[in-house]
Amino acid sequence: MNSQWKAKIQSIADKEEKILQKLLNYAPQPHLTEVMDNCSLCYKKTHRLHIRIVEDPEGLFEDGVKVCKKCAEKCGLSELLNEKSASYHGLTEAILRIRGEISLKNLSD
Repeated sequence: MNSQWKAKIQSIADKEEKILQKLLNYAPQPHLTEVMDNCSLCYKKTHRLHIRIVEDPEGLFEDGVKVCKKCAEKCGLSELLNEKSASYHGLTEAILRIRGEISLKNLSD
């Protein structure tokens, strides 16, 4: 990830974290901070850190689909650097901050 992409993700994460904090302060809503998500190819639940937004192999979704790293590598799919991908990573970062887990800043991709 280049520094401009990381900065964009951090900016989105800051906004998402504020929104999530406000919602969680109002009432407990554990589904908002769920760290598991489904892969669109193998349908397995995978930690959000291991999900990427890639070009849809079937061509149905222009902005990409969520795929686990394993399926992306297996099918030769590369991650898209679009708004959907930035938003997904930003929300993941915000969720991890709220849960007190590792931050994307500490990951080397």
